[in-house]
Amino acid sequence: MAKICKIHTKDNLWYTVEVQYDDGSEESLLLDQDALVKHGFLSTGEIEEASLRDASKQQEYVRAYQKAVRYLGYRMRAKSEMMKYLLEREVSAPVVSQVCSKLEEQGYLNDAAFAKAYVREQILLSDKGPKALIDHLKKLKIGTDLIQDAILVYSKEEQEEKIQKLIGRALRKSNKDSKWNFTQKLQQKLIQKGFYTDDVRSAIAIIEWNSDRQNDALQKQAAKIIILVQKYDGEFEQRNQFLKRMAMKGFGYDDALAWYSNWLMEQEV
Repeated sequence: MAKICKIHTKDNLWYTVEVQYDDGSEESLLLDQDALVKHGFLSTGEIEEASLRDASKQQEYVRAYQKAVRYLGYRMRAKSEMMKYLLEREVSAPVVSQVCSKLEEQGYLNDAAFAKAYVREQILLSDKGPKALIDHLKKLKIGTDLIQDAILVYSKEEQEEKIQKLIGRALRKSNKDSKWNFTQKLQQKLIQKGFYTDDVRSAIAIIEWNSDRQNDALQKQAAKIIILVQKYDGEFEQRNQFLKRMAMKGFGYDDALAWYSNWLMEQEV
């Protein structure tokens, strides 16, 4: 036999049960209310050691639950994240399932709420498109129906606004690309960020691209390329290499040829 000396609460969630055995040794068990009732630890006094052994097995659950609560203290988690976290900390699979079920019952784990919160957070803090958010939620094993419901939070207007901001940022950063090169790079970047191809193409199609910008880009690229083609023998080969490389950069044949012709004349002066 053993004796329960004291029962007191901790954080209004747990009960610490102070136990003393016949040999004089002592033990503290940390149990939740369900375990307290299950094992009959409702008052001080003598208790069967078999009941204490069963209660001791509850300690893995208690420690795992506490780890889970601390993990949730940083931010909301998907159920799959929580399961992975606990398994990596060598919590047994049955206990992981038990802890997650308890957290779901208490409302601390809720994949539907998590998915919507994640989408809202990304709208505010990132420049990712809807496809990127969907892919991330899939990796977290969120159900398809929950993902489809959560992504509705990301309105079409907000998606278009983000695309326009990214286009504006790209235009401010780049003044050395032809329109063709610029739009190809930009389209690839926006699609990689998770925006839908049709939305990206529609937005790019209405970019205003004035002749001064195109001419500035042509001047910068031509000045670089003309140096590179000097290694070729003969004016004919240099000219062909220049026109070929300018075409690869997205500049028209006539514009590139006009620049090259002017450059030749300047060399002859």
